[in-house]
Amino acid sequence: MKKLLPFLLAFALLLGLGVPALAAGSEPIRGWDHVVQIMALEEYADRGHVPVTIALCSDGTVLYDGPENSDYAAVKNWTGVVRLEKEWMWLVGFRADGSVLTTASFDLSGWTGIRQVVMNNEVALGLRSDGTVACAQNPEKMRYVSNQEEWDFESWTDVVALLGRYDPMALRADGTLYMSASEREYLSDSGWGDPKDWTDIVALGNWLYGEPAALKADGTVIGFPEEEWHDIVSIYSLPDSAFGLRADGTVAVYPAANPHYTDERLERVREWTDIAALSAGGEYRYLPVGLHSDGTAVCVTVDWENEPNGVDLSGWTDLRGLFTNSVLTLGLRSDGTVLLARDHTEDGDEILPAFEAVRDWSDIVDIAVSEQHAVGLRADGTVVSTASGH
Repeated sequence: MKKLLPFLLAFALLLGLGVPALAAGSEPIRGWDHVVQIMALEEYADRGHVPVTIALCSDGTVLYDGPENSDYAAVKNWTGVVRLEKEWMWLVGFRADGSVLTTASFDLSGWTGIRQVVMNNEVALGLRSDGTVACAQNPEKMRYVSNQEEWDFESWTDVVALLGRYDPMALRADGTLYMSASEREYLSDSGWGDPKDWTDIVALGNWLYGEPAALKADGTVIGFPEEEWHDIVSIYSLPDSAFGLRADGTVAVYPAANPHYTDERLERVREWTDIAALSAGGEYRYLPVGLHSDGTAVCVTVDWENEPNGVDLSGWTDLRGLFTNSVLTLGLRSDGTVLLARDHTEDGDEILPAFEAVRDWSDIVDIAVSEQHAVGLRADGTVVSTASGH
């Protein structure tokens, strides 16, 4: 079944993309000027996936291109925004005064001094600058109504980072965690050890199925084998694997082997050296691509059966960033031009034509990528997109 996923993905993407020949060229989107941040999203509409493009302007207003019936369309009325972030299925707009806006149904109108927001279907949490936490609940979906004492979020203090999506957690300034008693019991029973004993944590992120990837000050990761997971500086999570970038530029991989399915391509990633950053975006991506410190790139060049797949990024040079969706890789060069390739699966050949326009882009300083389209921010504050109609 796992080998069928890329083919199912390609079919779904083709339904949403329509005819690749409709993709736009290198002309900027008319009327989109003074942009400082871009986002490439997608919405399910009219029985297909539709590209959504969002841009934050220097005056705090937000531009939108996508289905009018999408929840994302609410951003067109936002003002005073200094930063946009995607939190699961929703957008959050941060204002300079510490207030926030969201496309979710939560009422966040009374929040102030907010610097981070996390959400799931039941609750939204906001981290204030003083380390305390604001909370808004969805009364129609709140599963913790009978257990409010366990989820007394507003009693949390000295918080430096929040983790949401599943059961919320919080990283405290002293390197310990806040979490529910039920989550603590689950982790203990699953072989992670008692989270009450977890200390010296410096970063917290989601790993597989919402389990926490807790990075410690000594470069180890709780629950991961220390013989491989040491000197870690950053963690990248994919659907069934995690990759840790070490300080020396090598990469740790977990799981080491799946008893039901062994992916020999993981061993190729372990061989990488001199890696400055990994790119692992994409809902169905199973392997990262790597950016070397000298501005070159590396990817896995074999398929599921460990046979050559005809893909090689070794000719890419002078890169300052890599951007991926499930089957494609875009490389941003220092001169503002963009490179494009499929990387780890032949299904990328089917999607590639809809992204070809990026090869003609110039003066690009940032890129955003969805499964449907790519968006480029130019140095003059204008925006280009591969979505039809631009």
